[in-house]
Amino acid sequence: MIDKTFGYNKKESSYYILKNILRTAHKSIELLKDKRDIKILDVGCGDKPYEEIFKNHLSVKEYVGVDYYNNQKADIKVDLNKEFIPMDDNYFNLVISTQVLEHLYNPLHTINEIRRVVKDNGIILITVPLLGHEHDKKYDFLRYTKHFYNRLFKELGDEIIYMDFSNYFLSTPLLIFCSMLSHIFPKSYIYTPIWKIAEFLDYLSIKLFKDRYITHSYYINLGMVVRVNKNPIG
Repeated sequence: MIDKTFGYNKKESSYYILKNILRTAHKSIELLKDKRDIKILDVGCGDKPYEEIFKNHLSVKEYVGVDYYNNQKADIKVDLNKEFIPMDDNYFNLVISTQVLEHLYNPLHTINEIRRVVKDNGIILITVPLLGHEHDKKYDFLRYTKHFYNRLFKELGDEIIYMDFSNYFLSTPLLIFCSMLSHIFPKSYIYTPIWKIAEFLDYLSIKLFKDRYITHSYYINLGMVVRVNKNPIG
């Protein structure tokens, strides 16, 4: 069984603040663990924080990162709002896009490009926020609910085979409370201890209540794994 934390220490990178990113990645790895020579595209790759994780747990032949022009670590640089990804159709086994679609004013173009380059019966991994503060404020455009993605992929003929909601009943109010405090008291020595207390309370609620109090209507982050069907029947 693969360790669901992937041996990750949360202090190493801010990319893993949201717990459901790891759970969703774990699900995609479980689906592909028996395949060989896997090709992965990371859309909006940033610093490629997931490359090592996937390479450690899958037989990866190729890992390609695509992002905007100012990202020097991207293998391919395009404007994801309007430009085509210069890769062949039906090329990748897995396409991942984590915390990216909210920064695009034309995310449907990107989703269409993702579906074009992924193989038929391939896997798409998407994580997106719903609740939380604006971040990267000039380029934080959109929030879509689970109903948007359910309808979108259903109409495309694809199947959402896994959907993960990030938070328990304490997570959302704690996040909002701490975000407000960080704006009122911008000095870290004031709000950092409060954040630590909030994290502990959230962790305690998960341990005590497990899945009994997941709040599906007030989730902070949404993760999904989609199986692409390019030739739907009917």
